Amino acid sequence: MNKLPLLGLALGFVTGTLYGLVSAHINLILYPDLPLRYQVSEMLLSTLQSGLSLGALGFLVCVISTSYAGVLAASAFGAAGVVASGTFGGSEKDVIANLLLALYGFLPLVALFIPLNALLRWAANRLGDDELPLRSWGRVRGTIILVALAVLVGVFSAYPREAQLSLARMQQYISTARSADSENVPFMFTDMVAIVKNAGQGYTLEWDEDTGAFPAGNGRENLAAAQMLMTMVTARFETGEAIACLFRSDGALQLCARLQ
Repeated sequence: MNKLPLLGLALGFVTGTLYGLVSAHINLILYPDLPLRYQVSEMLLSTLQSGLSLGALGFLVCVISTSYAGVLAASAFGAAGVVASGTFGGSEKDVIANLLLALYGFLPLVALFIPLNALLRWAANRLGDDELPLRSWGRVRGTIILVALAVLVGVFSAYPREAQLSLARMQQYISTARSADSENVPFMFTDMVAIVKNAGQGYTLEWDEDTGAFPAGNGRENLAAAQMLMTMVTARFETGEAIACLFRSDGALQLCARLQ
């Protein structure tokens, strides 16, 4: 029985799961003073998804006997998955436009997947080589490299500088709104003061580069040209209330609105 596909599956699953765990927790570790949103169910689902995705790549890259063919097949499969998720993940009216853009990007995506799949195949080959001592460096170095790569890429999932600024300022505005100096909040936050005061003490913050969830109206149309340069911070309170604010890359507040 060829054990190589099972080794590839196991290596891919472990690598993807480790990446998912690190990327899901790195911001909580780096910014313990921020009340960042954290849902165990979402974390488990995203971690399982990344583990299964890389596990499927590891299996496919190893189930084909020829290394080069396996790497190319797995890379094409991975690129097709990215194209499909990007094409059908949005609204129906965007499907055709997204599909055309994705087709142009298919071959570059295949090229991006090749190093990962080649590493998976090489690591599985080394781990399954019975001619090498079981605990020798030559047999396990591919596995160690994959583990280190998963941790490294997961660490790079940490929030960028603009996210840190926006989240810290949102926390500051909420704290000020609840204090006796609530009149000192920025003008764009004044309509949120009453909501914040009546929303209870517990809340979480979430940063997102996609501002599409920000409510229409509320002055948003005046920022349409510059909105692509902005990010959104959402505060969700334990009472069910939620507010969202748009920030520039330098952390400057632009607009806030209540989420329904």
